[in-house]
Amino acid sequence: MPACLTQKYRPHFRVGSGEYLGVVFSGDESSEPIQPGICMNADVRFVYAPNVDYGDLVVGAQFQILEGARIVGIGVISELVT
Repeated sequence: MPACLTQKYRPHFRVGSGEYLGVVFSGDESSEPIQPGICMNADVRFVYAPNVDYGDLVVGAQFQILEGARIVGIGVISELVT
């Protein structure tokens, strides 16, 4: 099923078997749905920082995108902007 990476989409990222880390995508309502199997770049914000440690999400880290316990995608951190 296509994913709409708007600010309404708030999945979790997880590195390895670590904690679920809440994120929000930064797309707006004009963002096109992303079809399964497509590689792309996306910007996210860390929802619960600084109260939650996002230290596992470093450049080069591979992560899973989760909706509840279901893995819906994977990715690699290419850049961190503070």
